[in-house]
Amino acid sequence: MKTYNYIKNNDIKKENGVLLQRGLVEMDNFTYYMFEDGSYAKGWVCDGEVFRYFDEEGKMLRDEFIKEGKDMYYVDKDGVRFSGKLEKRGMEYYFDRSGRLLS
Repeated sequence: MKTYNYIKNNDIKKENGVLLQRGLVEMDNFTYYMFEDGSYAKGWVCDGEVFRYFDEEGKMLRDEFIKEGKDMYYVDKDGVRFSGKLEKRGMEYYFDRSGRLLS
């Protein structure tokens, strides 16, 4: 039996015994973004005023660089797309307001 911990946007509904919610969900030590129909987000999702990235399995990435085409992004420990100056692994990185790495 899976345990669901709803951690944000608690619009929880019960329909035919199934919990439906839109927002961040912790399950099996991973964080997902669940839509009302029970499906999970993949790619970038605008969660309020922040953007988060979810891999092909729907798991939210944290503290990682993300390459998308020719562009590079970074998500912090909370899974939020970063902008500004980042010091990581002895290097300095600069990201524009949209979170894209500047070269």
